[in-house]
Amino acid sequence: MTKLSALGATVTIDDELGSGTAISNDVLSLTFNTPVGSFDVTGIDKSAMERLQGLQGFDISLTMAFNQGGAHTVFESVWSNAVDRTVVLQIGSQTLTVECKFSDYTITRGADGSLNATADGEVSNAVAHAWT
Repeated sequence: MTKLSALGATVTIDDELGSGTAISNDVLSLTFNTPVGSFDVTGIDKSAMERLQGLQGFDISLTMAFNQGGAHTVFESVWSNAVDRTVVLQIGSQTLTVECKFSDYTITRGADGSLNATADGEVSNAVAHAWT
């Protein structure tokens, strides 16, 4: 397997009408997590923990430069329209697609005059994510 950098990565997210919008140019940084739950099934006859894999999760946090004609058009309705939005992350030849609900869209004006935004989403449709 080839090692990759995130240079040239792409981020596409649906707007409230379900149209995929490429926002890669506005994204300054992102963090996404793919946690897997586990639960204890240890019998009293064991001397160490025994666990089974539980549900998969996904969450994403984006930091963006405010662009009223770009990423803002995707997130401006988050507060009033909690629809599922398809998130597509592409890094090299690997693509991760997941349906998310975005719960927060924050716009921040920095002391230096910069205008940035953040958006946070979580998996929403009970379908496990998968890299392709």
